Parts: sequence; C-alpha cells; structure tokens
Amino acid sequence: MLSQLGRWADAVADFDRAIALAPKFPDAHIGRAFALKGLARLDEALGREDEAKACLAKTAKLEASKPADTTTNANPSP
Repeated sequence: MLSQLGRWADAVADFDRAIALAPKFPDAHIGRAFALKGLARLDEALGREDEAKACLAKTAKLEASKPADTTTNANPSP
C-alpha cells in the first residue's frame, strides 16, 4: 500500500519488519526490492530480488520433496 502511494522509504521500513518476522517469505523481499527501486537504490534492489529468488527456490525444493497426496477420492459420490 505504501509503495502504491509513492511512500518508498516507509514501504522499505515495513518490508524490513516483515523480513525480520519471516525471512523466508519471498513476497517481502520482492516488495522491498520494488520500494528500493522507487528510491533509485538499484543495486540494493537487485540484491533483494536475488534473495527473493533464493527463497522461491527453497520453497519449490521443499514442495517437490513432499510425498504425493494419496488421500483424494478417485470416485467421489454423486
């Protein structure tokens, strides 16, 4: 929301708090990168985008390692 209002510095601070609470949440890193771009802090923004990609890769790896869900009912009742 703050980014949409052009309040880039406030948005960075909010995303910093979100990252402190959930460092592996990629959306917070992506939001921070977007806000940093708004402040023309492009090198920092690129670094944060890399962090978001790393979080996404870890999440995908965890999802891939989960066993398949075999609890679905192949023949649901009408």
